[in-house]
Amino acid sequence: MGTPFLFKDWLEGVIITPDGRVYPNYTLQYNVQNQTVSFSNGTDSLEVNEAVKEFSLKFKLGDSVITSRFISSAEYQKGKLFFYELLLDDEKGQLLKTNQKVVATQPFDMIGADTKKYLKLENEYFYYNRTTKKITRISTAADIRTALQLTDQQMNELQVNSIDVVNEVDLLRVFKSYLQKEKKAF
Repeated sequence: MGTPFLFKDWLEGVIITPDGRVYPNYTLQYNVQNQTVSFSNGTDSLEVNEAVKEFSLKFKLGDSVITSRFISSAEYQKGKLFFYELLLDDEKGQLLKTNQKVVATQPFDMIGADTKKYLKLENEYFYYNRTTKKITRISTAADIRTALQLTDQQMNELQVNSIDVVNEVDLLRVFKSYLQKEKKAF
């Protein structure tokens, strides 16, 4: 049960290829289970059949329009291709998130369902340090310390040990606070 897409609706978006070609004003869907991007072509939908450096999706939230930017993993490392969602972009580094749907089993019966299997969205967080050109997976407070090269004093000031590392709001708060303090230090 479920959909493999990050958003169920088709959204306005832009695709950028590794050679710099820009395809604006397309209607896109991001399949987070297979890590592919599709575009609407009239009444048909087609999967993008060439390399994608990055793409963005625009969606409405209340009376605001939010743009989410997704960057190919090939921009950071070699290996399996997938997309990072860019959460925070700064001259020192980037806070990134992966979105992946996996098949999971519901522990209880669902009314009207023939199966207990469903597509579950899983996320992981990473920090890309522009200076060292390293990506650090963020799953503990110690990972934040390593990624940002924090001192004990900075850990206390940012309250890193008291946050829920899988809570995106907490992570954004810590990384934004750190980056703002770093800018004020100069």
